[in-house]
Amino acid sequence: MPPKSHGWRICSGVLLLLSWLLFLPSHAEAFDRDYDSKDPRKLWVAEMDSWQEKLSGTLKVKGLKADLGTDGNFSDCNRMALRLVVPVSRVTNAVLAWNTFEHAGRLRKDVDFHGRKYASGARLQLQTSLFEVTGARELIRFTGAYLEGLYGLKIAQMSTEIKGYSSLGAYQHGDWDGFFPVPFLGVAGGARVNHHLQIRGSLKLVSAGAGGGLLQSYDADVSAAVRLNRDTNPREYSFLLGYRRFSLDANSSDGSVGLGYTGPFFGLLLRFP
Repeated sequence: MPPKSHGWRICSGVLLLLSWLLFLPSHAEAFDRDYDSKDPRKLWVAEMDSWQEKLSGTLKVKGLKADLGTDGNFSDCNRMALRLVVPVSRVTNAVLAWNTFEHAGRLRKDVDFHGRKYASGARLQLQTSLFEVTGARELIRFTGAYLEGLYGLKIAQMSTEIKGYSSLGAYQHGDWDGFFPVPFLGVAGGARVNHHLQIRGSLKLVSAGAGGGLLQSYDADVSAAVRLNRDTNPREYSFLLGYRRFSLDANSSDGSVGLGYTGPFFGLLLRFP
């Protein structure tokens, strides 16, 4: 299982940020929900960022039991993430997001997988793709800040492949695929501190039965965006910097997966009419 204490510290930080937004004074409109009160047009938001994430957790499938923090030498991974905010109405946005990451490393112990025994040193590769569709409905709006409710579906596609040798020296390999639809509810908020600095935070949670088992997940992030061009330009280009934690715990008849992805991200943000 991913370390919960670390994850809940991040979740607590996001909730603290969202609470602080209630009292934040500002004189500009808010990011992700930016429109002039005299002009009902809403703005599109596009993000492209790189997430330097660290893998943690446990994998128990088809006889394989591995602690991804201690039983292997999995390195940090740097992968691209995309996010698009589409205005639907004055109070509702549709958000599309996509992430993919791949980790590979050598196991430090003998393991079983699909009825075969692999000697220490086998190569384990874990690939995860996340596609998310979110509805974001405005709950509270202030001058320069907002809070919104989130609801949506995150689809997690995971694949595991192991290659190595048996104790007798015979080469062998095996693979496993997992598909996890993750419905969620959440809350998010954002604000402009001034004309050049914006902040945002979000928290998404789910705990439900799925496929005869239990599915639990949370996704928390905080970020700041610094505008790079003049504020007189209707299009806004910003440098984005933040920190994110995604955790997925799934138990079923096939086994259990408890994965955590944690780390900083940076990229570019574009807002346009």
